[in-house]
Amino acid sequence: MKIAINFPLRKFSCWLYIVVKTFNYNNMLISADTDIKEALRFFTEKNVEVAFIVPTKNGLNKSIMDATASVRAYLRERGVHDYETQAQGDVNKVKIKAYFVKHNEIVKTTASLYRPKTKKGDPRIWFSKLKEYAAPFNLLAVITDGTALYLVNVSRKEILNSALQFGSPLSKVIYAAYKQTSQVAEELLTKLRAVAAKGFIYSHKKGDTAVGHLLETELCIPANSRKAPDYKGIELKSGRIRHTRKTLFAQVPNWALSVCKSSRDIAEKHGYDRNGQRRLYCTLSTKQPNSQQLFLEVDEARGLLKEKRHLDPQTTTDVAVWEFEVLKAALANKHRETFWISAKSEFHEGRERFRYETVTHTRSPNVAAFQTLCEIGVITVDHLIKIEGKTVTEKGPLFKINKEDFNLLFPPPMKHHLIEPG
Repeated sequence: MKIAINFPLRKFSCWLYIVVKTFNYNNMLISADTDIKEALRFFTEKNVEVAFIVPTKNGLNKSIMDATASVRAYLRERGVHDYETQAQGDVNKVKIKAYFVKHNEIVKTTASLYRPKTKKGDPRIWFSKLKEYAAPFNLLAVITDGTALYLVNVSRKEILNSALQFGSPLSKVIYAAYKQTSQVAEELLTKLRAVAAKGFIYSHKKGDTAVGHLLETELCIPANSRKAPDYKGIELKSGRIRHTRKTLFAQVPNWALSVCKSSRDIAEKHGYDRNGQRRLYCTLSTKQPNSQQLFLEVDEARGLLKEKRHLDPQTTTDVAVWEFEVLKAALANKHRETFWISAKSEFHEGRERFRYETVTHTRSPNVAAFQTLCEIGVITVDHLIKIEGKTVTEKGPLFKINKEDFNLLFPPPMKHHLIEPG
């Protein structure tokens, strides 16, 4: 992205409450004075990738802010700065151009990226004269064009509202960041309309995957067990109209880093028995433990998403681990461009059949927002593990998001009707 600007730029219930209240204790984002979901929605709808920081009162007074894992990843992935290769001390401090974005002007400043000699050399970031631009616990969005940093104070509504004003500083940033859609989409839409014109089509399979398998058969696409998109770079995700949670991708944990070394291990240690089978069908979230007392936790320092379990009110045990770099790569590779296809389902003469009706077309997910969405519980993980004798079936783990939260992760989608509404 290049930005051209013509001016300076009670028993159980009791202890569960305590556990929930302590989730994400070290996550400063939840201390922000502005709703981060609304901020993410604002930038994602405009297809601008950002990272967020929240200055504290103590931090502003001492001119210190931690460079959180999401900020570090954002700067590294865009070739701006890599804290991992930076030595400690003032002599190794890196200074780059930066700008405070206001509603009517951009004010030049300097960003300092460094690791102090104290403690573990925790990565730090600071903007000169930040106290003149932000108050404690303001939510600040960091945007880069690869060479400079642009800081947007999301807590100041006049700044966000200026995006609607032609020629404003923020509108120029947003306009420069907008990405165009793929031309392959029209070709695929034509084929989908031909399938929809057939009306209800009988499925040859049963279960959740039947709707997707039937569509791929009609489009002459081989069943996709790979991680690559289905059709010339476009991923196809089909579902019955009644389903609101959508699967982003499936990704097994890093077994080498995990306490449990397989899906069987997870189910045997943390699952339950039903109908003579050992199972673990559940949803994991950072918000609160599920009925098995399993939950997710973000380890910012190590860039990990951890699955953990409460053994009692004071004791937890580790279960599995995912690396955020792997998860973000999976999201980016799977959903550069996606058709989310909804089908009407009905049973006729004992067989399920489908009529494909609408397509929601999304592009370029805001990968930088992925970790934040995990932290605030918008993205969840489903286990679908079943053990029958020596056979273990794991349909996941599936990373999911509610359909109404699409605009937190994807720019404004385009909706297409494959048949005339009515």
